[in-house]
Amino acid sequence: PRIRCSNETIKRFKRRIRQLTRGHDREAIDMKLARLDRYIRGWTSYFRLAETRRLQANLDSWIRSRLRMCLMKQWFKPRTRVRKMIELGLPVEEAKGYCQHKRWWFLAQLHHTRFAMNNRWWHKRGFRGVSFYMKRFANT
Repeated sequence: PRIRCSNETIKRFKRRIRQLTRGHDREAIDMKLARLDRYIRGWTSYFRLAETRRLQANLDSWIRSRLRMCLMKQWFKPRTRVRKMIELGLPVEEAKGYCQHKRWWFLAQLHHTRFAMNNRWWHKRGFRGVSFYMKRFANT
């Protein structure tokens, strides 16, 4: 038999992540990442016996989307969003698409946003994720 996380556990986890990654807070993203990392580390330590690799990957992907959405909300003005996306390496033509609307989840899901803020970029910023800690706790 395999140990898995219940649906209620996942719902509670996502609810807590939503609280930690509220979008319009004036808090710096580094502070959000530190609080998020502390919570994820504790959660994965508690559920480290669970054998759910696909769930871990899905949760990591969802959390990164939440973080991208938070950044888009912090870059409220269209001009700021375009400038920041150009700084992240997008061509000017593609970055201009970020000044048209304020559908934050849609902007976070765009291919260009995922390309500019990839896993390596988040890892450099300090986001480790559920999969990282599950692997780390599995080896101990």
